[in-house]
Amino acid sequence: MDRISEKINHASYGYSGFFDIVKIKEEHLDRMIAYDNQLIDEVNALTDAIDALKTQLIGGDYTNLKEKIQAVTDKFDLLESGI
Repeated sequence: MDRISEKINHASYGYSGFFDIVKIKEEHLDRMIAYDNQLIDEVNALTDAIDALKTQLIGGDYTNLKEKIQAVTDKFDLLESGI
């Protein structure tokens, strides 16, 4: 999780001011928005998987823990690979 947050913290902003010489074209902006939305979806899926695992553990249900933990780990890997 630290690797993911550091990649996000140190990512370039991609900002182009209104009067800058370099302008961002609409199709590039659409791709950036789609990328951001995909990251949000992946973070939400990760949060849901962690919440489900936490609820299961608090409830004392220890069945299929290996698979649930692997699913959370896979979601972390997917999120990290998308950054």
